[in-house]
Amino acid sequence: MAMKCLLATLTGLLLMAAGGCSSSETTPECKTDKDCPWPQACIDGACIGGDKDGGLDGDSDGGDGGGGDEINLDCNLQCPSGTSCIWDSQLLEMYCQDASGNKRGPARTYDADGNLLSDYTYNENGQQDGDVTVYNEDGSVAATGHFTDGEEDGLFTSYYPDGKKESELTYVNGELEGPTKAWWPNGNLEYEGQYAAGVPVGQWTYYYESGNKEKVGTYAGGIECGAWAFYYDNPTACPDQTCQVKRQGSLDGGYECGPWVYYWENGNTQAEGNYFGVSGDGNAQRCGQWTEYDQGGQVSGSPSYDNCPAVEPMCGSC
Repeated sequence: MAMKCLLATLTGLLLMAAGGCSSSETTPECKTDKDCPWPQACIDGACIGGDKDGGLDGDSDGGDGGGGDEINLDCNLQCPSGTSCIWDSQLLEMYCQDASGNKRGPARTYDADGNLLSDYTYNENGQQDGDVTVYNEDGSVAATGHFTDGEEDGLFTSYYPDGKKESELTYVNGELEGPTKAWWPNGNLEYEGQYAAGVPVGQWTYYYESGNKEKVGTYAGGIECGAWAFYYDNPTACPDQTCQVKRQGSLDGGYECGPWVYYWENGNTQAEGNYFGVSGDGNAQRCGQWTEYDQGGQVSGSPSYDNCPAVEPMCGSC
């Protein structure tokens, strides 16, 4: 399932999807903090915030550290008692450090031009804990979320540059769990569904940018499983946001199986028949007798295919 890029990470990864990301999207470096070496955090698909061995990288007090064109910022965090403010010019992170060298209290990351990227908090164990905010280059909020003991926990929301919501995800103990939604830039809903143990489950509904439904179906264990219906779009809103059905039937692991019906946009049946199995080129295979119709509803063909099972169900249990 193609999910929205930002709904998959702190800035909203996306879903989903999932409706979601186009096939041209790039693969993020990480999806959650677990994909990053401690104490780095997964922010906007990249591991940010700490060095890769869990200690301090080079001169954490803002020394040259052997780098090239470094930026140096005044360390101005309101650090808790017993800690001091540190600017790491290599990691572009500002944080509070206690006498044992552990990060504790508020922290921020910046880009190479000195623009604020994110702010968050470390707990006494050096883990992200509390609210986190990610910013666009112009200072507007790109995403918000919450961590508990280094794990994503609760609602994560991403925003378009104009401030409209782009996506919402819910995490429990670092895994996607619960409802999710995403919106088109025009404010119309793009998709809505549910996660359990990090994968899509239950009914998901996807929408065209016009606001009309694109497809509706169910997931089991993160794959399309069960009844699915796909719809035509229309430049204006259809009744109940539901235009003419384009095709409908069952999916098993993302492939058509069992009886399927295809429709012309005028509502007349276009074709009907059964699917069973997957061909060598990765497509579901037609089997048995199919019937095809022209747009006026007259039979235009009756092709026959092999490989239909005699007794076995055509769809598995996913």
